[in-house]
Amino acid sequence: MSLYIIAVVVFSVCVSPLLYSRLSSRAQTKYVEVNKTLKELCNQINNLSTLGIYIKESHRIQLQSKIDIELTELNSISWKLFVRRNYKAENMIIQNYMEHSKNIIKDLNNRFIEQELDTYETFFDLIEKNPLTASQRKACIIDQDNNLILAGAGTGKTSTMIGRSGYLIESKKAKADEILMIAFARKAATEMQDRISDRLQGCLKSDHLPIASTFHALGLKIISEVEGIKPSLSKLSENGLLMQKFIDDTVIRLSEDKKFAKKYVRFMLFYRYPCRLLDEFKTLAEYNKYVQENKLQTMNGEYVKSYEEFQIANFLFSSSIRYEYEINYKHNTASKDFGQYKPDFYLTDYGIYLEHFALDEEGNAPEFFNKNKEHTYEEGVEWKRQLHQIFNTTLIETYSYMQRNGVLLDILKEILVRHNVKIIKKSVPQLLKEINENREVSEFSILAKNFILLMKQTAYTFSDLYQKAAKFPDSTRLDTLLDLMEPIYNTYEHELRRTEDIDFSDMIRKATAYVSEGKYRNQYKHILVDEFQDISPARAGLVKSLIEQDPSISLFVVGDDWQSIYRFTGSDLNMMVNFKDEFGYTAKTVLDTTFRFNDQIGLCSSTFIQKNPYQLRKNLNTVNISEKPEVSTVKTQSNLKGLQLAVSKISQNNIKKTKVLVLARYHYLFNEFRESGILNRLHQQFSNVSIELMSIHASKGKEADYVILVGLLSDELPAEKPIDDILELLLPNKESYPYAEERRLFYVALTRAKRRVYLIFNPLDPSPFMEELESKDYNICENEIITGEYPNNIPLIRCPDCERGMLSIKKGKHGSFVGCSKYPMCRHTQSVCPFCDAGILIDSGEYRKCTNPGCNANIPICPKCSGSLLVREGKYGQFFGCSNYRGDDILACNYTRKIKSYTK
Repeated sequence: MSLYIIAVVVFSVCVSPLLYSRLSSRAQTKYVEVNKTLKELCNQINNLSTLGIYIKESHRIQLQSKIDIELTELNSISWKLFVRRNYKAENMIIQNYMEHSKNIIKDLNNRFIEQELDTYETFFDLIEKNPLTASQRKACIIDQDNNLILAGAGTGKTSTMIGRSGYLIESKKAKADEILMIAFARKAATEMQDRISDRLQGCLKSDHLPIASTFHALGLKIISEVEGIKPSLSKLSENGLLMQKFIDDTVIRLSEDKKFAKKYVRFMLFYRYPCRLLDEFKTLAEYNKYVQENKLQTMNGEYVKSYEEFQIANFLFSSSIRYEYEINYKHNTASKDFGQYKPDFYLTDYGIYLEHFALDEEGNAPEFFNKNKEHTYEEGVEWKRQLHQIFNTTLIETYSYMQRNGVLLDILKEILVRHNVKIIKKSVPQLLKEINENREVSEFSILAKNFILLMKQTAYTFSDLYQKAAKFPDSTRLDTLLDLMEPIYNTYEHELRRTEDIDFSDMIRKATAYVSEGKYRNQYKHILVDEFQDISPARAGLVKSLIEQDPSISLFVVGDDWQSIYRFTGSDLNMMVNFKDEFGYTAKTVLDTTFRFNDQIGLCSSTFIQKNPYQLRKNLNTVNISEKPEVSTVKTQSNLKGLQLAVSKISQNNIKKTKVLVLARYHYLFNEFRESGILNRLHQQFSNVSIELMSIHASKGKEADYVILVGLLSDELPAEKPIDDILELLLPNKESYPYAEERRLFYVALTRAKRRVYLIFNPLDPSPFMEELESKDYNICENEIITGEYPNNIPLIRCPDCERGMLSIKKGKHGSFVGCSKYPMCRHTQSVCPFCDAGILIDSGEYRKCTNPGCNANIPICPKCSGSLLVREGKYGQFFGCSNYRGDDILACNYTRKIKSYTK
């Protein structure tokens, strides 16, 4: 008998009447039971082929478990032999199923899919404007316990949702009111409902259609049914600015309590930014990245170069000690090779200079401070000390090891007292007043608002958070923040109770509780969820509670892990990547054909996103084919110029009306477009081009003929500012792959375009993503639009200090010099080529080579200090002398050598 085809077996009593008559009455009764059991089991197995449904894994397991239970008593030796001898056909059917049930069910399901494809071919042809693809049709038919549809950009996920719901109704597998369709945003749910009305009403010829809902609307419906009254949504939940004002007012009220006020002031002065000790950094680039990400701003408004300087500055501020940060030293020290000396702090009322040096107890700086340097950091410290001695100016010093030991400000206070500096501590009310006048207050309100929103999505208590915070390196800061957040959170919750309102999180949380407690009875047989990659644990919990009420419910989710871009709101990509672990046995279907973009955009975008090995592997086929690259770069320092050139090129290449999406990581990047009036000018000049500005997040789900992406700077995309650790306590675990979510965001931007993408960027400060796209792994067009700003024959040089900015030639008081594009965060400088004054010198073995093609000088490197060896005139002719020779200066290098032969 075939393992995959189950024949109907005719049952008969296979023992002779004589044998039956000789059995005891007890054995006869047992025999009748065995006969009945075997017949029922074989009937159930045979009937699988006539069910006319897709057989779920839960059905297979249920039947297998039943067989195990029913045959338990037959496992005794006597009855086992009895069955084998007298019920051979039945035994064969049962044993065959037990051993091969997975393959049997798989074969039956494949046959069912083929039958349904044939039966509903016309339906699938007409349900949407274009016939559904083979993978879309299979996704609609497969009805496993849990169904995961991986839908790449432009593959028709909404069409699949519509097709699925329509198929269930058309095939009589579900009624309209037994189907729940969920979208995330209100606008998305409205659009889906419009599609349902547009496509299903005519196709099904019925007014009874599924309802598309948001998670929040579903939660509100459940709460209303249980409580008998529709709760009111808090205005604080609907209006972000109102929520921030509520928090500001709450902080003011709570500050009437001296204990809270003191903690709040201390946080704003000394813990506003995450603390990272110098010992924690491995490279100068990593250190500079931290400084650039956090933009450490003092109460006086200046940006400082380290967390330790931030604390020192605010200590001076709160102690009523007037200071100036990095002003020119009162004596001129500038030269052609070195800029003017600028001490860290100058105490204006006392004429005292304060330098904070990155030194340990042994007087050593981190090794990475001295990498690729002509002079060590320690030599620079000694040079500064000698300057103060020479000019008889007062210098006081603090060191990084003091911060590591937790005594920096205490020691600074002692030093200041010894130098007769008056320390007049500002009162807490006075500091509160000055803090409230500072823009950083609004940032605290935003942080508190986001904390409350995330906290309400989780099941954490504050006790849980304190325990989690203890595992973070900067636990002192987190403890201080939690001490502030807890009363603010409690005040917010009290306000909701006072007004008898709920917020969006309550809609999910309370609804889940009512379902789990059985107070709400679920009516749905099929739950369809759109954009599942954006699911949060709280929303997933609501879905799970509905399914737990009725395990026969079929869950159907559509999403694309490549487009998961909302972790900061609580979305957890693991819910999709580990879908089977979260929800149980799953059938996975990949929608593998995109109708939006061409193969060139597809190749570029999929190569880019799959650099992250943790993204699910997918091969997207494209309907549209292009023989040339369709991702083009525009290299310019001006977004306005880049936009003008790109729109002009698009207009030239199109006669018909063309839609263009201009995308950026942040809305504020469009300010210069609006203020300059360029959009109006472009509309007037190029009437065949329609332009719309949109953030990348807002563009998700949208499409246009062309996409122009701006703001591709190193600190804009990927976004450099990290999520605060107080929020990380509440968010899903960070992904290990660098900039994983920002990479997905860039992928979203690329895949909004149907025909072509233009990437406008400044090569002197490029996004790391742009540097990657310009590598050999990608086939992009770099010469469609030439601005002339960056000749292709002149290489761009990465800054050796921060490893983030690019080197360029700048003009100073003493002539040209080479500086980093990340100034003032990175202060790296070096000399221009002394031969042409127009090239940058880059190290190559024992020489430095000039990047200027018209020069190509090769200058020997000084083996003593890594300076440049220049030809000098002496008593006995020419010789090589170090560029760092400056007489008796402590930083001078007196290395010389003879010239044997030298060609510039």
